[in-house]
Amino acid sequence: MALTEDTTLESIEVLSDCTLIAKEVTVIRRDGAEVARSERRWALMPGDPLEGQDERIVKLAGSLWTPEMIAARLATIAKPEAAQT
Repeated sequence: MALTEDTTLESIEVLSDCTLIAKEVTVIRRDGAEVARSERRWALMPGDPLEGQDERIVKLAGSLWTPEMIAARLATIAKPEAAQT
């Protein structure tokens, strides 16, 4: 009974604001037959750090996220001290 586990980046969606939604699927097989499957999704917004992300995500973000877009998004994020005043 050989168990194998394969993890694959199944999709990357691009939303209208250039947020990237990544979907990763992990499949466990016993003797070639699938016995378990799990999915994980996460979102990346313009300006989010890309360290540790799949190369395809990094390339897509690099082609979509302009410096102006990143600056505009960061400007909309309220700083905690600004929200208290």
